[in-house]
Amino acid sequence: MKHIFRKLCVNRRFIGKQMKTSTAHEFCATGSSILEFKSLSLNELNILEPFFRNLTFDQRRARFGGGVSDHSVLHYCRCLDTNETAVFACISQDQPVAIVELHPIPSQAGCAELVVASSAADDRLLIYGHLLQLVAFAAGRRGYHTLVCALELLDNDVLTLLRGMARAEIRAGSLLFELGEYANLYAGQD
Repeated sequence: MKHIFRKLCVNRRFIGKQMKTSTAHEFCATGSSILEFKSLSLNELNILEPFFRNLTFDQRRARFGGGVSDHSVLHYCRCLDTNETAVFACISQDQPVAIVELHPIPSQAGCAELVVASSAADDRLLIYGHLLQLVAFAAGRRGYHTLVCALELLDNDVLTLLRGMARAEIRAGSLLFELGEYANLYAGQD
């Protein structure tokens, strides 16, 4: 299995093909650091506030849709519905470099909002690919069949990966990503 991930680090064209069958938890990136991909437990959510506070203005704008103050970040993290929201992270050297959140949309059964934030300068495609795979499988386990993302908040790398993973449709300023086989593979197993 490690051979596949080293190949992914060297040649990113293999990412889309390998993502649907990977069971990666951690592996070596192109640098010397180890990247760990995981769903955050309730006890680990305390890493969100310092991560969001350390984002640059542009990174905060990409995550929250506008420039937000440190106070707003603190308020957001304290008010996060930890019973409903799933949070996934890529950790490098004990610090998050990317966070993906999955928020249920109560008015649309089977749908969840996907939100991405990253401070990673390198290996972004690799990081996003693995996080999105974890999210897709977790969403399927939670009974979701569609992920919704605001187009203006989507990084081009994320958009490219989502379109390569399954059917994606742009509607009313949002990307609707049909989970398809991701949802069916683990449906009802969470």
